[in-house]
Amino acid sequence: MKKILFLLVLALGFVSCSQDENFEQTPPLTTRSSSSFSLFQDVNTYAQSINGQIYCPYEATYTFTFTFVGSPGSRYFVGMSGANNLTPSNGSSHRTVTATLKPGFNYFDVSVSFSGEGQRAEARLVIDKINGSPIYNEEGYVDLAISAFSQIHNPGGPGGGGSEPYHWTCPNCNTINSTTVDYCVGCGRHK
Repeated sequence: MKKILFLLVLALGFVSCSQDENFEQTPPLTTRSSSSFSLFQDVNTYAQSINGQIYCPYEATYTFTFTFVGSPGSRYFVGMSGANNLTPSNGSSHRTVTATLKPGFNYFDVSVSFSGEGQRAEARLVIDKINGSPIYNEEGYVDLAISAFSQIHNPGGPGGGGSEPYHWTCPNCNTINSTTVDYCVGCGRHK
């Protein structure tokens, strides 16, 4: 009986040991930190603007090419970490810009604006070099590009063709009336 009990305990111990061998252990959690430079990341696009960020593990010099093409009356604005903002008043619509980016996240915004209807514009900010070297295998997008058109409507102005009003104001009592009625609801006067 002792031999059977001993064999049973030995078999049970063997089965529990073999189960432990198949158990997968979860590796400890670690925080990933990047030691490399990035291109544009976390890019958001809107109707007339686009923005993104660049990550730098330490201070770096980025070289960009900026290009803008737009209808007369359209404008651009480029907000850049580490450099002056780009506007039509401080340079040409095609230029090379060098910016010293600080360690951490650096934010960029490219936007266009319009002064009238029927206008179009395209703007692009492209990363050319990082610390004087051409970009190679960094993560992210190489450019921020926006193409937009004016959403301004001027129905009564030049080229707009005009529109018909939905209301008329009574000259007698200044009540606003629908164009579907011929008599003022305030005083009864005929249109």
